[in-house]
Amino acid sequence: KRLHQMWRNHSTIQRLQTIPGVGPIVAYTIIAALADIHRFKTAEQVASYAGLVPSERSSGEHVVRGGITHQGRSELCGAMVQAAWAVLRTKRSEREEAE
Repeated sequence: KRLHQMWRNHSTIQRLQTIPGVGPIVAYTIIAALADIHRFKTAEQVASYAGLVPSERSSGEHVVRGGITHQGRSELCGAMVQAAWAVLRTKRSEREEAE
């Protein structure tokens, strides 16, 4: 109940929930993990902090990119991955209903 009351009165949480797949728990996790967002200069720095950047193996001019590293804040990475899966499941269900 207390979290729900805080959610209703927190403008940042309200804005975060406009992102597909982001509910109150993911929004709280983002706010808690990032704390002061102004310490990051770019979105790429936030993605790296969360562990949502591709792994990379390089040799000379040959670059191979792999899956995301998961080497950031585990709770933030996990919440963002779950939000992405929620969007994918929703989109898949909508496609299946249309067919």
